[in-house]
Amino acid sequence: MNGYGGQEKELEKTAVPDGEGGTGAAAPEEDGMEIAVPEQDCGQETAASEEQAEKKGGERFSGKRAGSSLPKTGRMQKSHFFAYISRMRFIQRWALMRNTAPENVQEHSHQVAVLAHALAVIRNEKFAGCTDPGAVAAAALFHDASEILTGDMPTPIKYDNPVIRGAYKDVEAVAEQKLLDMLPEGIRRWYVPLLTEVDPETGRLVKAADKLSAHIKCLEELKAGNAEFREAAAQTRRALEAMALPEVDYFLEVFLDSFSLTLDELK
Repeated sequence: MNGYGGQEKELEKTAVPDGEGGTGAAAPEEDGMEIAVPEQDCGQETAASEEQAEKKGGERFSGKRAGSSLPKTGRMQKSHFFAYISRMRFIQRWALMRNTAPENVQEHSHQVAVLAHALAVIRNEKFAGCTDPGAVAAAALFHDASEILTGDMPTPIKYDNPVIRGAYKDVEAVAEQKLLDMLPEGIRRWYVPLLTEVDPETGRLVKAADKLSAHIKCLEELKAGNAEFREAAAQTRRALEAMALPEVDYFLEVFLDSFSLTLDELK
């Protein structure tokens, strides 16, 4: 939950083992040009090697695990999970602020995913990190999913006192579990690391991207002449600098200024 009515979801949750890294393979050739995919070798087995191990000699890959079969349509249990996820777009952020461009949770989650992915790539390429950008981006997409059920509580209210803050965290946990319980067994386990048990390092990058998204929102409102966001812009900038994350400092130095430019100035 961010300050001044926007929300930056806290991600202080139980760690689970890291997911698998990338395959390091090259992308298929397109128009005669081979597009290289950066290697992500963190000493982990790749999904491709596991898939190959499951294949029998000469069999074509069917997209299903060996021995798996689809249940008959009439016996499948219906799930509302993704219909609920789709309703992120109805949850408005920055409720206590006058906005020139209203922002909803779905828009915010997409931007946080883009920024979190960028921070992970910067960490790997510039600071010798070993982070899976895809896993970070996926966690960012779902970081505010509980707000579908709880709504967006403005920061001045949520952090007014420890009792309110603790109670809201309990409500968030109940909402996250309710969403998970909507998923069919087998599929549900893939979403546990995204909703309830975010890896600590992944959580730090998502939280940084969340705050960065809030700061960018402030800059865009200021660019539109909305002085309502002046103090919020200063507060979010201080928070980003206080994180002491080199990838965040790199983004601020290299990419941030462009968000204050007009379209003509970007040319």
